[in-house]
Amino acid sequence: LHSELGAAAVHIVGYSTGGAVGGTCLDQREFIKGLVAIGYPFGGWLGLLPLASKCALWPHFDHLLQSPKPTVFIMGNRDEITSESELKARCETCKEPKKIHIISEEGHFSLAGGRGLKEVIQILKQYMEQCRQTRNVI
Repeated sequence: LHSELGAAAVHIVGYSTGGAVGGTCLDQREFIKGLVAIGYPFGGWLGLLPLASKCALWPHFDHLLQSPKPTVFIMGNRDEITSESELKARCETCKEPKKIHIISEEGHFSLAGGRGLKEVIQILKQYMEQCRQTRNVI
């Protein structure tokens, strides 16, 4: 987007593990200005993954938590992978600015469709409008 379309600023939006990958990219280029992570997989489900998968994901967490770039987290209060309390605890160690949106009565997978998706889209619209108005994030 940056080189092909001449975009001055790029904001990454990632769902689940895509949010983790996006967190790694945040500080790789100056033109990347922020991240919206939907259903970010901080959760205890990592215990179920093979060791190689765990090793691949942990660096993503470190990059995200140490980045000074704005991050918006969106999750359902019934997320099966990361609990609301775990997300909030991890965000305590995140550098600012950050913002958390909790969508009631939604799980990790239901954010990708139905009412959950409609709320995610509304949050994304608000985020983009704020970026457009302020030329900044959050």
